[in-house]
Amino acid sequence: MYSNLIVEMVKAGYNKQELAKEIGIHYNTLRDKLSDSTEFKINEMVKIQKILNEKNNTNNTIDYLFKK
Repeated sequence: MYSNLIVEMVKAGYNKQELAKEIGIHYNTLRDKLSDSTEFKINEMVKIQKILNEKNNTNNTIDYLFKK
């Protein structure tokens, strides 16, 4: 599980459904990716990084956010 990503989502006030909509994927797809059933695409990772960094006023790296 992506604990750093989950923490940053909570800080930003996003739940899985809201973040999925924000990055343009279905809720079930995000749920599967967060549970490591399928992999994140690089463009999804970049979108999530940008959204969370802007919302949280941080500069977290993709490596940090997507550390397993």
